[in-house]
Amino acid sequence: MLVPNDIKKFIDDRFSKDCDWLNGNCYYFSIILKERFGGEIYYDSAVGHFFLKNFIGNFDYNGEYTPVSEIKLEDIKYSDPLWYGRLLKDCIL
Repeated sequence: MLVPNDIKKFIDDRFSKDCDWLNGNCYYFSIILKERFGGEIYYDSAVGHFFLKNFIGNFDYNGEYTPVSEIKLEDIKYSDPLWYGRLLKDCIL
């Protein structure tokens, strides 16, 4: 059974602490976690941060993550195409 420490160990074993996954790269790190552990990519609009949400919790490069606000990226795509377009332009592409 997968536990939060498994995800933290995965991060610690593969990525050095001087990697810059949080300043403009959190979306891409969320993709890595999604591919390895499953779940969905969410956006914390209060702080402008992407993270992974799966059945055991929320995670980013630091390990467990506590969002201030959260919305599934797919929901933004369909509910607010203009916002989604800005996220693509400013954060993803």
